Amino acid sequence: MGHSFGGASAFDASYTDDRIKAGIDMDGTVCSSTMKYTQSKYKIISEGSIYMICKVSDLSDQVLYEFLSYCMSPVAERIETECSKYKTKTNRELYGIYLNNTLRGIIGLIRGESATELKHIAIHPEFRMQGLGSKLIEYVIKSTKINKLVAETDKDAVNFYKKKGFKIISLGEKYPGVERFKCEYSNNSL
Repeated sequence: MGHSFGGASAFDASYTDDRIKAGIDMDGTVCSSTMKYTQSKYKIISEGSIYMICKVSDLSDQVLYEFLSYCMSPVAERIETECSKYKTKTNRELYGIYLNNTLRGIIGLIRGESATELKHIAIHPEFRMQGLGSKLIEYVIKSTKINKLVAETDKDAVNFYKKKGFKIISLGEKYPGVERFKCEYSNNSL
């Protein structure tokens, strides 16, 4: 634990050395030689596992493509287009959740003037149903100065968003035989 350079060093050491179970930077953004991130957060989960959530900007095209394929229709051209937008558009942000230095999930946002769109949320199939998606949403809501967060989803995911405090609005049958829903979260209601 420490301030300034000492805190950044403690945080970096805990990220890169498995013998160190936690490190705290008490006053701001840290920068690591092993990974580019800002406004990072550690959280201890059961059995000593350390999860880290942070903004990421350096994912390879292959890794980003893999994670987007978990949450999009399997049309290569569409996935490649979204990958490109995350790499080139300044209003797009990606946050990742890591376990033991390995990416396990992402959440993708599009910043707008009146609201931020939760465009993608994807968890590696081996790590689903462990609350990682919830942790990503909680982090984004608490840590990124978002007043209003909106998402569009299908019937299968409505309860997930409802449990996180989102207001659910049916958009009707947007595609043949598929009802879609707008999910809206407002920080003003807190």
